Amino acid sequence: KVSGWSEPLVLEVSPGEGEVRWRFGLPDPEDPEDSADFSLHIFSIGPEGQVYIPAGDVPALVCRNSQGARRWEFFSPDDDEFGIGATIADDGTIYTGTEGGTLFALTSAGRTKWSVTFRSGIFALPALGPDGTIYIQTENDTFFALNPQNGARKWRFYAGGGEQSPAVGPDGTVFVAHDDTIYALDPADGGVKWHYGMRQAIVAPPAIDVTRQVIYVVDEDGWLAALNLGDGSERWVIRVGNEVSAGVIGNDGTIYLTSTGSLVAVNPEWGNIDWQYIPPMSGDASTPAVSDEGVIYFMVIGLFDQGVVDSLYAVNSDGSRRWAAGLDIGIPGDFISAPKIDQAGYVYIGNGTRAWCIVGKGGPARSSWPMFGGDIRNSGWAR
Repeated sequence: KVSGWSEPLVLEVSPGEGEVRWRFGLPDPEDPEDSADFSLHIFSIGPEGQVYIPAGDVPALVCRNSQGARRWEFFSPDDDEFGIGATIADDGTIYTGTEGGTLFALTSAGRTKWSVTFRSGIFALPALGPDGTIYIQTENDTFFALNPQNGARKWRFYAGGGEQSPAVGPDGTVFVAHDDTIYALDPADGGVKWHYGMRQAIVAPPAIDVTRQVIYVVDEDGWLAALNLGDGSERWVIRVGNEVSAGVIGNDGTIYLTSTGSLVAVNPEWGNIDWQYIPPMSGDASTPAVSDEGVIYFMVIGLFDQGVVDSLYAVNSDGSRRWAAGLDIGIPGDFISAPKIDQAGYVYIGNGTRAWCIVGKGGPARSSWPMFGGDIRNSGWAR
């Protein structure tokens, strides 16, 4: 229970790798006995190191500086909770949607620039094109391209709705998933360039490897497909396992994802599994993130009714365990807060009633997709 603002944990000595740098909680302003939950949300980091994370149970977007000190909170005017995260533009504008269907454009000071409302909720991250165009996937409606100046609609594409974040290729091509199909759309007008059907429904946002000109897509039966960016032709497809997360890409192109609580490394050339790390604690696992030092981070949420403390795991590029950090007791869900890595090597993640900053090793991997959302700003643009 929290009775007032929970400020960052202050350490008398500099923490070492795998240790907590800071953490904070957010009491409910209307009922200070209750606190926000961060288990189902993801950080984003602005151009000046500002840290943004939406809160669960409390309809707020929280902003802290890189040391974890409070800057501001933006509360949804309609008391609608925010989606899984915020997307940060190059100029610092913050784009975040609510479960009620409103997309807000905020300044870096937390003030509203403009907002637009759709007919259904926004659960996925917005993505940004090379020209700043905002791409939004709503829950049960249409996929939209929006003008970043005022939110005006440029074009729309009926993809049937969904909760998967779009991705943008290096040339601006927009990739959006609906049911079992991934569509490649022309950024000029939303016309279909190509489409590819998976065996079952697509369950995670795609990941793009610019070096290999490949996009990776996973479905609910655990199939991972590597498709050519230009025409959607299939390079290879492999079944990884059950309960598969979104994929991320390491320095050498290795694809990392989780399956049934374990971390899996997939060879990008042939699609074979190089290794699998099974943590000692069973539970639901997050999408991983990989650093330029070859360290892969992922979180496992244990059995909620048994009060098991969740853990952030760090695994070496050969599949050996590096360390584990016990966090809090979180809430399993369709999305689990995925680690974010900043240029200084700090790892950010939300879990339970705390948001955390853990000391890691190395900045983001030197690839086009080292973490969920593509980069630390959640831009969804592979470059």
